[in-house]
Amino acid sequence: MALSSHEAAASWQRPSGEVSGIVRRRLKESRCDAWMFMGAVLDVLRDLGRQCVYFVCMPREASQEKGRVGARTAQRWLEATTFVELPWNSYHHEALCEIECLDDSTKMFDLAGYFLTDERTPISVEVKNVDTDAHLRDKFHEFLAVAYSSTAKRKLKSRPDDKREFMWVSWHPFGPMNRWTKLASVEEIEISLGEYSGLLNGHEVDRELLQVVSERIWVLTFNPKQEMLSLDADDLSKVMAALPRKRTTL
Repeated sequence: MALSSHEAAASWQRPSGEVSGIVRRRLKESRCDAWMFMGAVLDVLRDLGRQCVYFVCMPREASQEKGRVGARTAQRWLEATTFVELPWNSYHHEALCEIECLDDSTKMFDLAGYFLTDERTPISVEVKNVDTDAHLRDKFHEFLAVAYSSTAKRKLKSRPDDKREFMWVSWHPFGPMNRWTKLASVEEIEISLGEYSGLLNGHEVDRELLQVVSERIWVLTFNPKQEMLSLDADDLSKVMAALPRKRTTL
């Protein structure tokens, strides 16, 4: 999840030497680069059970070229299915990629758009162009918690249900593999809300809404070779012009 302008680092009550030692071990285990340092700090703080107070000190994921490449690639790949259109990204259309959560925070997705159906159901897409599964499960749990919290926020404000769906696209699978088929389950969302309880802002979990959100989650793993099986830009434009589901927007 791309960090909003109010998210970055935190304070803690553990002795500094103990915390820094944990951070160093986490970095060594995941072979993180400098960019991942603050992510490791935040993971450690959550594991220690400390509530994080964020401030601006960390560059957004959008500044990473690898992130930009991942977003562009995911956009091409998904649009080549001819079933979705993703005209907005967090690098040029921040406001259109943001959603509001129960704690009044705003979370930004990498891509946003809609299904090419009569309803034009909106989609928020989180892209992880990564080489390892380091901390990927934690980030996925945040993604799930945000999906539930933002959906619940609309319901709390008595706004019409926009039926927004949430897509997770990563370049690497993540474990434990015995839960791979259950990643979009109600149980997995509950686990995520337990880890990111701040996104509930004290509200009780709505069992019915859990099921609704579960049905709106997409978990996709991308392999670069899949682009070889996709329509290129020229062919896609010709096909899209001929599709009834696209004609209304041409």
